[in-house]
Amino acid sequence: MQAKQCTPTCKFFRCQRRALKIIVKNNRRVAVCMDTMSLCDGPKCKYAICLKRRLLPDGRCGMTIKSTHKFVDLAEEAETLDLKLKSKALDRLGEREFT
Repeated sequence: MQAKQCTPTCKFFRCQRRALKIIVKNNRRVAVCMDTMSLCDGPKCKYAICLKRRLLPDGRCGMTIKSTHKFVDLAEEAETLDLKLKSKALDRLGEREFT
C-alpha cells in the first residue's frame, strides 16, 4: 500500500498563518485559504504543518507509510556486542587481564 497524499481537511493539518478555514460545500468539506480567498494548496503551501509532525517534504502523509522491519541474526548481534563490551572493559581497566 502506498502512502496517501496529505490533505488540508485532515484533523492534524494546520496553517501557520491561521488562515485555513474548512467549509461545507455540496456535502463535502473544502479547505479555503483566507489570505488568498481561494482553495488551500495543502502540503504545497509553505505555511502547511502537521500537528503529528508526519508531513513529508514531498507532500505525503507519514502516518500512512508502513515501516519496514529489518531482521537481525541474534547470534551475530550477541557476538559483536560481547566483543565491544570486552574491549571497553579492558580500556577502562588499563588492559589488565584478570583470571
